[in-house]
Amino acid sequence: MLRLASVDLLSRDGQEVEFSIKRVLDVREPSRVSNPASPQGIPHGAFNASSYHDAVDLLQLRVDIDGQRDDISRIDSNGSRIVSALDTRVALVEEQVSKLRDTLGLLRRDIGGVQEDLSSLKAEINNV
Repeated sequence: MLRLASVDLLSRDGQEVEFSIKRVLDVREPSRVSNPASPQGIPHGAFNASSYHDAVDLLQLRVDIDGQRDDISRIDSNGSRIVSALDTRVALVEEQVSKLRDTLGLLRRDIGGVQEDLSSLKAEINNV
């Protein structure tokens, strides 16, 4: 599950939009569309208030789905931007780690040189 704080949703013009849930579907509720039985023995296809209400509901669902397609497309675009930004950041971190390893190798070599200088200085002091 995504944490809302970790995702910024943007509109087509790049403005941040508020996340809102318009409808939550109950997956245990039987679908009205998949129920072919007509109420009270009215023949299928006959006009009645229930079928008109169902048609209006179906049209509203189609409008909602069309709107959600745009939202899904925008979310997909935002997701691609997030992944691209993460890839860029990972590449920067890998580059910095490589530089750090090179610097560490140079420091070790310099420390070895300083230790040799100190050893020779100690030897000269002991000879004096």
